[in-house]
Amino acid sequence: MTMEALRDKNGLTEEEFLARYRPGDYPRPSMTVDMLIFAAPGLSSRLAGGGRMSSEDRQHYLGGRALRVLLVRRGGHPCLGRYALPGGFVEPRETVMEAARRELLEETHVEGVPLQQLYTFSKPGRDPRTWVMSCAHLAVLDTDQIPAEAGDDASDARWFTVALTRREESRPGLFHYELRLEGGGQVLSSSLECPLRFDEGSCLAKNSQGLAFDHGAMILCGLKELFHI
Repeated sequence: MTMEALRDKNGLTEEEFLARYRPGDYPRPSMTVDMLIFAAPGLSSRLAGGGRMSSEDRQHYLGGRALRVLLVRRGGHPCLGRYALPGGFVEPRETVMEAARRELLEETHVEGVPLQQLYTFSKPGRDPRTWVMSCAHLAVLDTDQIPAEAGDDASDARWFTVALTRREESRPGLFHYELRLEGGGQVLSSSLECPLRFDEGSCLAKNSQGLAFDHGAMILCGLKELFHI
């Protein structure tokens, strides 16, 4: 007995629907990946132990000496010359994880790190080129002695020390954060307002010096995930 094909409200079978489907009828974003690679001696082991960090632990890692993050200098527009997280566009025949590994290798020659998805950044207007969503990935390493070498469209790749301070509420439910990154004689900074639980829609970067796009907010998101600050 032959089963009759299911039809939708327009009388179309799935095969007929797909034959008539026009992807251009709907706006489509570009998809990118950005990688937060943090490193500090013993950090991965400390986090694997579970439990919340003490204020002394946070001060140790976020005081501007122990913790480092891997950044690249953009070699093209937009944000030419600014530092950014390693990243790039996802290609049609790869997953976001495959794209993350590929872009990290192409831009920094770093590979084999334990990446995991962190957050999808999708605020309208976050990229001046077009509608772009980015899937941020996070990795924590126990050493910052992994060499980084710029490749692809990056003109520099290096480790930056991380310093983050949090002030009392600037507005109800929002805290003021000061992010400062130093490496190779470069000083980068970003002032942000954000709730304790990271929310892209409520996170506002008031002043950013030397950092591309919304990568100050991305770095803050990663630090919140690790240190619950």
